[in-house]
Amino acid sequence: MNPSFVIARATVKGLFRDRIFHAALVLNVLFLLFSTFLSTLTIVEQRKILLDFGFAAASILGVGFSILLGSSFVRRELDSRTVYTLLAKPVGRAQYLLGKITGGMVVVIGLHVISFLTLVAAL
Repeated sequence: MNPSFVIARATVKGLFRDRIFHAALVLNVLFLLFSTFLSTLTIVEQRKILLDFGFAAASILGVGFSILLGSSFVRRELDSRTVYTLLAKPVGRAQYLLGKITGGMVVVIGLHVISFLTLVAAL
């Protein structure tokens, strides 16, 4: 198997178990509950406000999660020294970073899909 794919799969598993991911999901649900509350305050455009606020919340959440993810996932492995064991094997630095970035993108896409599904459920 391709080493980048193996690293990406391990990254996805690790990030789905991470506290930051779970906090982002809870924050997403809170944003959507707040958006349903805001949409009840208007008279005419309840659906539009719910959609606008829901999409904005998903976008802001995705960007914030990406920033936190990008700044912490390589540093965490350097601190725990697991990257040294991995790079001692026949895996290049470029393959390692490609696997980490691919795994991070899959998690961010998954977060956006979950945000979209909760927005559809709120509608």
